[in-house]
Amino acid sequence: MLLTARTMPWDDRVLERAELGNLTREATGELVRAALGDVDSTRLWQRSEGNPLYLNELIKAGEAEVSPQLAEVVWANLGRLDAPQRHALELLAYGEPLDVGVFATLTGSEMVDGLEERGLVTVRATRAQLGHPLYGELLRRTCPTLRSRQHRRQLAGAVSDDPLRVAIWRLESDSEISARELVSAAELALAARDVDLTERLCRAAAARGGAVAAAAVLGQALNYSRRPDEAEALLSETMAIADDPVDVARLGLARANCLFYGFGREREARELIDAVDRPELPADLRWYLRLARIGWSSQSSPVQVIRREIEELRSHPALPGWVRSSAVISGALCELRAGRHRSTLALLAERPAAGGPANPWQEDSQARMRCISLLSSGGLDEAESLATRLRAEVVDDPRGVFTTVSIACVLSRCAQLRGHAGRALRHATTATSFPRTRLMSSDVAAMSELVRAAALHGRVREARTALEQAEEAWRPAWRITGFMIDAARTWLLAAEGSFADAAASALTTAGRTRADGLHGLEAEAWHDAARFGADTSDRLVELASQLGDPMTVACAVHALGRARGDAATLDDAAARFSSLGATLFAAEALAERVRLHGGGVARHRLATLADGLEGVALDTVRVPRDGRLTPRQLEVARHAIAGLTSQQIAGLLHTSKRTVDNHLHAVYTTLGVAGRAELKGALEP
Repeated sequence: MLLTARTMPWDDRVLERAELGNLTREATGELVRAALGDVDSTRLWQRSEGNPLYLNELIKAGEAEVSPQLAEVVWANLGRLDAPQRHALELLAYGEPLDVGVFATLTGSEMVDGLEERGLVTVRATRAQLGHPLYGELLRRTCPTLRSRQHRRQLAGAVSDDPLRVAIWRLESDSEISARELVSAAELALAARDVDLTERLCRAAAARGGAVAAAAVLGQALNYSRRPDEAEALLSETMAIADDPVDVARLGLARANCLFYGFGREREARELIDAVDRPELPADLRWYLRLARIGWSSQSSPVQVIRREIEELRSHPALPGWVRSSAVISGALCELRAGRHRSTLALLAERPAAGGPANPWQEDSQARMRCISLLSSGGLDEAESLATRLRAEVVDDPRGVFTTVSIACVLSRCAQLRGHAGRALRHATTATSFPRTRLMSSDVAAMSELVRAAALHGRVREARTALEQAEEAWRPAWRITGFMIDAARTWLLAAEGSFADAAASALTTAGRTRADGLHGLEAEAWHDAARFGADTSDRLVELASQLGDPMTVACAVHALGRARGDAATLDDAAARFSSLGATLFAAEALAERVRLHGGGVARHRLATLADGLEGVALDTVRVPRDGRLTPRQLEVARHAIAGLTSQQIAGLLHTSKRTVDNHLHAVYTTLGVAGRAELKGALEP
């Protein structure tokens, strides 16, 4: 038998043929993990689309550029192409996805039908694209320079409803294009989060005499690319030569954002905005200036201040739809800071009805807030599922500059709560794979996740180094980020075995976040303090009543159980955390219960929970050895609670009845139960 993914003639009398179709995404992931270990298979799936032959070559080539062997396989599937067919496919390689009507106009309807019948082109709704991503890679790589320019000129002349792509085609084909058109295209690229393309278009515009107009857009792109020094130099120099008030205001807005997010220089940023904000400016530009101020406040000010600014904005009698949309998102962020997760999610659901055009930056922000709110309130499964889906959408996407960082941070936090320390550290390492030479506000936040994950995994030196880097880069304007660093420091102190210092650190953080109305971070800090030995039950019970989310309630029950030393309350906390998927905290609650009260049943449950942990180095989850049943004891116990007699169990396990009775006696002793009736309750709580 010969298994093949190629379609070709066979003599079934010689070989039995079994054609393999494309693998599903899940099957592709399983195959990649079997070949390469625990790696993210998303990129390989995107490039192969599950084609077994392509996937095999990509794995062997290490995902490099199309290798000679892979090129041979792809050309074999493309088959023999005449000149018109190749021309049509090359056009689509540079233009996909392309309106099928435009494609038919350029190549002929019969050509489109013929290529579609051969599977070389697919048409979905009104859009045509190549039958496989690797077709485009290979066709573009082998297309001569002059011919590729001709293709782009054809596309630019035929497409009228996509100014961004038209600008790119004109630029790449050396066709005539003005600085104004390039700046407009750069603005579209920036709105689509493609900062590399934005920079390219802006520099082309500057070379054509549009330096002042392009600088504001380019400054934003440089800042998004973690190059605030370059952005500040460009923007300050250009502001010195700009004379139009609108240009000065646009440059000032970009520069002020750079000063705040890149350098933490809030006072200078606000003074600059005040200086360029004039009544005669266009209304939209003035709204942008106001929203910038609110954005800074959301990072640097107490919740009460942020809420007041947002309420003033939303009360404006003539609020444009896009500003109303931004105000809703700012309001959701304020509620998230306050730990009011139901309100956060309700506002995020309301945002589409607020009006205004779709904005990828806003969509990213909404998705991140939804993940964090779900995670913080106890919706761990939903948060992890959403973050995993978002990661699949943005992986290897150059536009996802900060999206990939924040998603990896969410996944790291999910893994921390599940007690999967190794996985948490891998996600945190992905989130912090940026250069450490210049850390911006979002980078410092990501570094705090690395500290927590490394500490949980026992990598104390790595955690200490990351903490020092975050502390050095932090600026007072990034107030929220500072509290995240404080929380990470608490975890590191606990990993170093300094539980008293860890509790003191958490208490300080809790008091400071409480004063700022940051009740979500406050609840986490009080719970950390309780985990490491302080009695914070009164305030956590108050917060649980005020906020009402399942995670805060579970934290309050945990703190109560520790403060009272009450076995039943600690059991309740463990059950609540387990139901939320927060296995780390569940194990800690049961470990405390065992330390205080012993008990075979609790020991066994703790041992079972601990089996689900991975790489956790904290002593808070240490399992007493005598709480574990051996695999054979557990097997015998399971059969016993299923109703089998000792003789029946002996027959199943090919051993003697006496041996089974000895195992059962050891189980009863370990779990502290009197017989089979109590055993069922011990193993099936």
